Amino acid sequence: WLVSGPDDKEDIKARLAIFAYPTSAILNAYLSGSEAEKQTQTTSFFNSLPVPFVSARRTSEYLNNYDIVLAMGYATPGQQQIMRDRSAAYAATVLARFPAILPPTEYTNGALEEMIALGSAALNFPDHPDAQIWIDRSVDLITQQLNAYYEPDGPALESPNYHQWELSLLARF
Repeated sequence: WLVSGPDDKEDIKARLAIFAYPTSAILNAYLSGSEAEKQTQTTSFFNSLPVPFVSARRTSEYLNNYDIVLAMGYATPGQQQIMRDRSAAYAATVLARFPAILPPTEYTNGALEEMIALGSAALNFPDHPDAQIWIDRSVDLITQQLNAYYEPDGPALESPNYHQWELSLLARF
């Protein structure tokens, strides 16, 4: 809907309040049409990148928002390379941390965030030599988690809050 242009940008902007920074600020800048705001948010995005990526939640936010930042048109080649390098380093860490088959103790919302971040890295950098490995592992692990974590009729093994959180993570991916 971002590419085709939503019918009611103000309604969409109001709904963005549910997202955490940097998503809300980045999407608001993208939808605003203000070139100054787009440039400001692009600069802010790159200035606030964690070095290295460590938190699954923060990493998934950055990787899920990178394509929007690129669409604003102000990311320099150097900034794009930094994002690519950090994404590759993070992906290598996730691949080393998670075997191809997860033990049941690893079915957590934190692990799901890391799996989504790994897939997002692949989608952001499809030309990276390891991108296919990243997306394959991500999809395999997410599928395993969903099959083990959710009952066939929908309920999750944890509280409804965790159920909602995980579904919102999957929707962004």
